[in-house]
Formats: sequence, structure tokens, C-alpha cells
Amino acid sequence: MRSSKCCFIIPFEISSDGVPISCWFPYVGACIHTPPPHANQLVMVSTQTPWPGDMLWDPVWVTGTMRTQLQSTKLGQTGYSISANEMEVYVW
Repeated sequence: MRSSKCCFIIPFEISSDGVPISCWFPYVGACIHTPPPHANQLVMVSTQTPWPGDMLWDPVWVTGTMRTQLQSTKLGQTGYSISANEMEVYVW
């Protein structure tokens, strides 16, 4: 399913080019809450073009193909994955 979503980034992998794999949370600070948000609120995101590492606190608009995919991570379970075709800072 083609989808667009505004979220906040928690990097799972960081390279010198930026962040190619991340978990996206529905609101800032959700990653440090215990318990973590439910799996239906978390999205595992992979990108061909890494997101800049200096823009991790900005809300991000991502567009791509979203699938249901349950994955266990150190931060909780994610219920979806998205292959991002396009990402940009969300402007309020």
C-alpha cells in the first residue's frame, strides 16, 4: 500500500552518509517511554538515500510502500515496515 506518514526518527543504523534504517515513532519522546508504544504505532523504515544524521529531532514526512510486518527490536515491536521513496522535513 502506498502511504505517507509524519513521524519522528530513532536511528537503528548510522553511516557517514546518514541514517538508512530507522524506527519511526508517532510523537517525540515516545522511544524513551516504558512501556513503548504499541506495535500498531511503530514503523520500521528503510531508505535508499540515508536521512541526514543532523536532522534526527525534526518531524519527517515519508512516502513509500507500507506493509504489515511484525518485528521485534530493542525498543519494542513494530507492526509495519515502509520502503521510503521520498522523505522531507514536515513543516507545521
